[in-house]
Amino acid sequence: MPRFPFRLLAAVAYAACLQAQSAAPDLFLELKGATAVPPRAMQRDGAPAELAVVRSRLVRLNLDAIDPDSSGAEAIKSVRLNLFPGVDPEAVRTRSANHGRPGRYFWYGRPDAEAESDVVLSVIDGRVSGSLALREGFFRIRHVEGDLHEIAEVVSDRPQSVEDAVPVPRLSSTTTAPPKAKALIGPAAVEAVGDPQVDVLVVYTSAARRAAGGSQNIQDHIQLAIEEANAGFLNSDAQMEYRLVGMAEMNFSGTPAPTGAFLDQVSASEPDLQALRSYYGADMVSVWVESTAGGVVGIAWLNPGAPFDFTNYGFGIVTQNYANGPNYTFAHEGGHNLGGAHDRDHASNPGAFSYSYGYQYKPASGTGFYTIMAYSGGCSGCTSINRWSNPDLFYNGVRTGVAQGSALEADNAATLRQIAPSVAALLTVTSPPANHAPVANDQTLSALSSVDKAITLTGSDSDNDPLEFDILTQPTHGTLSGSGANWTYRGNIGYSGPDEMAFEVRDPYGGYDAGTIALNVTVASSTPPSVSLATPAGGPFTSPAAINLVATASDSDGSVADVRFYANGALIGTVTSSTSSFSLAWTNVTQGTYSVTAIARDNTGQSTTSNAVSVAVSAGSSMGYTTRLGLLHYAFDEGTGASVADHLGGHNGTTGGASSWTSLGLKGGWVNS
Repeated sequence: MPRFPFRLLAAVAYAACLQAQSAAPDLFLELKGATAVPPRAMQRDGAPAELAVVRSRLVRLNLDAIDPDSSGAEAIKSVRLNLFPGVDPEAVRTRSANHGRPGRYFWYGRPDAEAESDVVLSVIDGRVSGSLALREGFFRIRHVEGDLHEIAEVVSDRPQSVEDAVPVPRLSSTTTAPPKAKALIGPAAVEAVGDPQVDVLVVYTSAARRAAGGSQNIQDHIQLAIEEANAGFLNSDAQMEYRLVGMAEMNFSGTPAPTGAFLDQVSASEPDLQALRSYYGADMVSVWVESTAGGVVGIAWLNPGAPFDFTNYGFGIVTQNYANGPNYTFAHEGGHNLGGAHDRDHASNPGAFSYSYGYQYKPASGTGFYTIMAYSGGCSGCTSINRWSNPDLFYNGVRTGVAQGSALEADNAATLRQIAPSVAALLTVTSPPANHAPVANDQTLSALSSVDKAITLTGSDSDNDPLEFDILTQPTHGTLSGSGANWTYRGNIGYSGPDEMAFEVRDPYGGYDAGTIALNVTVASSTPPSVSLATPAGGPFTSPAAINLVATASDSDGSVADVRFYANGALIGTVTSSTSSFSLAWTNVTQGTYSVTAIARDNTGQSTTSNAVSVAVSAGSSMGYTTRLGLLHYAFDEGTGASVADHLGGHNGTTGGASSWTSLGLKGGWVNS
C-alpha cells in the first residue's frame, strides 16, 4: 500500500482534531455517589510490586464516542481524556476498526501532533482495556465489573537483570496433529491492509489466569497487548502487524517461568503446544506465566535472520503482570522473534542485522527515553516509550534511533520491515471449525447457617468439550471449601439473609462463561444446647487468684460450636472442644465476689445460658515495709525490741501483723504491699 511520512500523518490527524476540538466529548463519565472502593464481587488484577499505583478512580466510559459502529462515530475525531483533575487532554483518533463483528474493536490516538503521547484502547463487549502514555504520566484502564472501569496512574522502572534474548541453537523438534482442534475463542482478525501479518497464538497457565482475575481478564489483557504492539508498529513505521489467531489455557510440567530451560521445554518438548501451533498456523507463540525468574519477566529466541530456518523457534515466555504497558514485555519478547536486539549497552547477542538494536536517549539534563527493545538500566528516570528504534522519527524532538552506517546504528523498525515477511510465512493459516464457548448454569439455593451445603457447579457445552470450573468471588457471609465443580458452603453462625458467589466454566480451547450461585441462608430450627457450670474447685481463693472454670455442654440435634464464660456479665473467654467438657483458666482474679455463667452456642447459632455460680476472692495478706528513713538497722520494734534486720531476716521483708517501728524518733510502718 502507499506509504506516507509519519509526521505528515500526524499533522493531518492534528488538523482534524482542531476542526472537531470544540465538540470533543468526554471519554470518562463520573459516577454519581460512587466511592473509590468497589463492591466485593469486583475482580481486579493488582499491579505488581514494581508497578506502583499513584492514584486511581472508578468511572464509566462513553463508548459511543469511540465505537466505530456507533451512530455518528465517524464524525467524532477526538475525545477528551478527563482522567484526573489537571489531566484532561484531547486525543485525536489515528486509527480504529472492529474485529470482524460489532462490540470488538480498537481505538488508537494521541493528544496532539507530538509523537511522545499515544492512546491504545481495546474494547470487547463493552469491557475496555487501555494504555495511555501521556506527557503527564502513564495511565491504564481496566474493566472491573458491569460497566464500571478503573483508571489508574502507574509508574514502573524495572530493568531486566540478565539477558533475555536466547540465540537459537541447531535443534529440531517434531509435531503431531492433535486429536481434536478448533478455532480458539478470541477476536476475529483485523482485515489485511497490505502489511505482513504475523499470526500469534497466546497460551497461558492456570496460575497466570487466576492471578489476572479469571479467563475474561487475562484474555482482555492479551488483546490489549496485541493492540499495543500494533500501535507500536504504526508509531514506528514498521509496516507490519500482529493478528491474534487464538488464546487458550495450557498447563506444563516443571516450573513455568521465563527461563532458558522452560523456553527449551515449550519449544521442543511440549507436543500438544507444538501441534496446536501447527494446526492453527501461528507464526509465533507467546506463553504467559505468573512467575518471574530472578528479576527476568520475559525470554524469547532471537531470530538471526536468513538463511536460518526460524520455524521451530517462534516462541517466547512472558510474565503476565508485565505483558502490557508501561513494561511492554509482550512486544519486547516478540521483537526478539523478529530479529531485534537490546540497546547496545545491554545486548549480549546481536540481532538479525548490524543495525538491529534498541535505543536509549540519555541527556545530560531533562528526561530521556528508551524504546521497546532497550532496557532502562543506566537510564535513570527515563520514560519507556511504545516505539521501535527508528532514526527517521522523533520523540520530543529527538531522533528515536541512529542512522544505518553510523558507528552506533540502531534501527529496529527497519529490522521489522526486513524480517516480518519471512516470519509471517513460517506457517500457513488454517481455518478450523469455530469453538463454541460453554454456558455457565446459574443456581439459586437454600442453605442453613452453620450447616454444610453441598454445591455442584454445572455448565453446558454444545461441542461436548470437557469442562473445568473455578470460583471467581467468595461469599460474604460464609466460607467455601472444595475444588473443581464440587464445593461446600457453610454460612456464618446465626446469619440469615442472602449470600452470593461467582464461578467460571472453561473449555480447553479458550472458551469461558461466568455464572452466579445465589444463596438464601436461614437460621436452622433446632433444639438449643444444654449447659451446666460446676462450682470451681480449689477454694477459698485469694487475690491474685487462678481459677479453673469447667462447663459441660451438649446438643441433641447438632453440635456445640463454643462455650463462652462470663463474670458479672463481662466475657472472660471462649472455648471450643471436641468433647462435652469445656475448661477455661481464669487467672489474675482480683478481690471481689463474682457471678459466673457459661453460654453454650450450637452449630445453628442457638444458645443456652448455664446456672450462675458465685465465686468469692479475698484480699491477699502479704504486707510490705515502707519508711522515710533509709538507715533500717537503727529501727526497732517498740513492742518486741526486735530490730528491722531481725524481721527482714526472719520474714523476708514481710510480717504477719502490723507493728509500729521507731528509729531515732522517726516513725515508719508496715503497709500492704
